[in-house]
Order: sequence, then C-alpha cells, then structure tokens
Amino acid sequence: MNGRRKASVHTTVSPLAERQLESLVDSHNSFSSKSDAVDKAIGMLYYAVNHNVLVQVCLFDP
Repeated sequence: MNGRRKASVHTTVSPLAERQLESLVDSHNSFSSKSDAVDKAIGMLYYAVNHNVLVQVCLFDP
C-alpha cells in the first residue's frame, strides 16, 4: 500500500465511468492520428481509475 494514502479515504470508480472510459479509449485507438490533448486526458483518467478516485466521465460528440 502507498504510505501516503489516507486510510479514511475510500472511493470507487462507478461502473458507468468505467464503461465510458473504455469507450473513450476504444474510440481513441481507432483514430489514425492521435491528439496530444486526448492522450493527456486519457492519461489523467487512467491515473484516477488506478488510484481509486471517484470519476464521472462525460463524453460529448464533437
């Protein structure tokens, strides 16, 4: 366990956020040219998911 993590903090990623993240990654992987901004956003989302941060992901069609 990470010694810096507070024992009193207990958050989870909602199933909806997990599905939206998977959808975002699948869509991103299908693009022939990848955007640095999208890469950065996905990186931040993965960080949040991997560190059990409560994530609410909203996807909008451009």
